[in-house]
Amino acid sequence: MLNGEKIFHLYLLPLYQLAAKIPVTFKNVFIAIRSAGEASVPEKERPILRNFNTGSALMGIMVIVFGGIMYSLVPSTSFLIALLLETGAFAMLIYLNHRGKFEYAKVGLYAAHSCSAIYFGAWLGEALPVDMVIVFLFIYLTCSSCLTYKSWKARCGFIAATIVLSMIVYVNRSVQFIPVQHFPSEYLPLFTILSCGGMLSLIVYVTISMIRQNDKLTKEMEKANLNKTQYLNETSHELRTPLNSIIGNSQFLLDFKDQLQSLKDGDDLLKILTDVNAAGKIMTDIINNQLDMAKIEAGKFDETYITSFSLISVFKTCIDYNTTFAKRRNVTIVFDHDEQVNHIQSDELFLIKIVNNLLSNAIKFTEEGSEVVVSSTLTDGHIVFNFKNCSTISKEKADSFFKEYVSERNAQFVGTGLGLVITKKLIEQLGGSVTVHRAGAHTSFMVRLPYMPAMMKISSKAITQKEQTVPNEIIFTTVNESIQVLGDKRFDQVKILIAEDDPMSCAMLERILLQEGAVVLTTKSAEEAIAHLSDFSPDIIISDHNMPGMGGMGLLEYIQLQSIPIPVVIASACADKDHCKTFIEAGAVSYVLKPLNNTSLIATLSDILVKHSVIS
Repeated sequence: MLNGEKIFHLYLLPLYQLAAKIPVTFKNVFIAIRSAGEASVPEKERPILRNFNTGSALMGIMVIVFGGIMYSLVPSTSFLIALLLETGAFAMLIYLNHRGKFEYAKVGLYAAHSCSAIYFGAWLGEALPVDMVIVFLFIYLTCSSCLTYKSWKARCGFIAATIVLSMIVYVNRSVQFIPVQHFPSEYLPLFTILSCGGMLSLIVYVTISMIRQNDKLTKEMEKANLNKTQYLNETSHELRTPLNSIIGNSQFLLDFKDQLQSLKDGDDLLKILTDVNAAGKIMTDIINNQLDMAKIEAGKFDETYITSFSLISVFKTCIDYNTTFAKRRNVTIVFDHDEQVNHIQSDELFLIKIVNNLLSNAIKFTEEGSEVVVSSTLTDGHIVFNFKNCSTISKEKADSFFKEYVSERNAQFVGTGLGLVITKKLIEQLGGSVTVHRAGAHTSFMVRLPYMPAMMKISSKAITQKEQTVPNEIIFTTVNESIQVLGDKRFDQVKILIAEDDPMSCAMLERILLQEGAVVLTTKSAEEAIAHLSDFSPDIIISDHNMPGMGGMGLLEYIQLQSIPIPVVIASACADKDHCKTFIEAGAVSYVLKPLNNTSLIATLSDILVKHSVIS
C-alpha cells in the first residue's frame, strides 16, 4: 500500500505544479497572440498591430462563448457553421499577422466583421434590434478603420462601405434573403442581452482604444513641442553670446563715426560696420521670433506680467533699436506722442515686442528716402498706435500678413514670416486688436489696446532725463546719432564690477563702460567677483547668469545672505520669461537680454544708479 508521502509525491505534487503553471501558460499565450507579427512592422505601427490582435482574439472568444450558449439553447446547423467560420476567420487574421501579412489582415478584419454583422444581424431577427446593428457598424467599423489606417482615402473608402452594409442590413429585415431564426419567448431576453452585450463590449473596446491612442499622440506632441522649445532655448543661448559681441562691438565703433570717416576708405568702413550691426539685429529678431513661436505652439505664451511703466520709454527703446535699419534705407522716423498716456499699466515686454515688430516691419517695406510715421493717441478708453509707411500692397497681400511663415520678399532684409503672427497673438493676449489699412501710396497698421493708467506715477530723475530728449514730436533722420540719455561721461568714477566668463562679451562690455567714464573690474566667475567685493567696493555689479561654479544665481544668493547693499544686474542670453522672473525674485534689480543694446544698457544702468544715489 502507498503511504501518504508517496501519494503526495506521485499524484498531488505534479497536479499542484501543473496548476501553478497554468496562469503562466495563459499569460505566455496571451503575449504571443498580442505580439504576433510585431517584427514585420515598423516601431510606430506596433501599438496598432497589438490592438488589432487583441481585438481579434477578444472577438473570437466572444463568438465561442456567446454563440455556444445560444447554440446549446437553440441548436441550428447553419448557425454552428457560421460560428465556426467566424471563429476561424479571427484566428486566421492573427495567423496572417504572424506571417507578416498585416495589410491583408486589415482588409480581412473588416470583411469578417461585415459578414458577421450582416448574417447574425439577420439570423438573430427580433433578438437583435436593427438599430443596434447599425450603431455597431458605424462606431466599431469606423473607429477600427481609423485606428488601423492613416490614409484618409482608405478611411473614406471604409466609411462608404459601412454605409452600404447598413443599407443591406435594413433591406434584409424586409426582404429576408437571409432566413430569420425565431426563438422561444422564454429565450428571447437572454439572446437579446447576449447579442447586444457582445456588440456593446466591442464598441466600448474600440472607443477606449481610440481614446488611449489620442491621449498617447497628445502626450507625444506635447513632449515634442517641449523638446523643440528647449532645443531652441539652448540654441538661442549659444547664438546670443557671439551676437552680443558682434552687435555690441560694431555699435561701439559706430559711435566713432567722425573718426572713422577721417580714415582712408572711411565711408566704406562705416557702411560695412552698419551692415554688420544691422545683420546682427536681424539675426536677433529671427531668434526671438522662433522662440516666441515655439512657446505659442507649446501653449506657454499666455502669461502676462502687468506692471506700471513709461510708454514713451518703450517707444524710445524701439526707435533706438531700429535707427540702424532706418539709416541704411535713408528713412526718416517721425514720432507723434499723446502726452495723456505717458504712464500706463500693461505687459512691458509684450508691448516692446509689439512696437518693435511693427516699426521694423514699416521700415523694411517703405520706399527708400521716405518717412515712417509712428503715433500714439488716447481714443474712447483705448490706446491707439499707428505705424504708417509709404508702400502699396494688394488686398491679397494684406490678408496674408498674419499667416504663419508668410514673409514678403525684400532683398535687404530677411525674416521667418513669423513677426506679424506673433505680434497679433501678443496684441490679442493684451485684449486688443490690430488692423491693416490701405490708402493710396500709404499702408498703416493700427493697434488698439485697452488703456489702463499707472496706479502710481513712475517718475524718477532718470526717466525725466530720458523723456526730456523725446518731445511731443520727434524726427529721427538718417544723419542723427542714437539719442543720448544723459551727457558725456555718464558714469564718471562709478565703480562697476563685471562677472562674465565669455572673453568677447566681457571685453565688449568693459569698452562700453570705460567709454562712459566708469572704473571697471572684470572677473570670470561669481567666486572671483565675491573675492573682490571688499577691496574694489563696486557701486553696481553686472553678472552673467550661466558661469562655471556658483553662477549668477549663486552670486545673488551670497549678496542677499550677507545683506550687501550693491545692486546686481543680470545679463543673460536666456530669453525665457520665467527665467527672468526667477532672477528678479532672487534679488536682481534688472535683467538685460543679450545681445545687449548699448543705448538701452546705459539707460538701464543710469536709472539704477540714480535710484541708489550713486549718480545724480
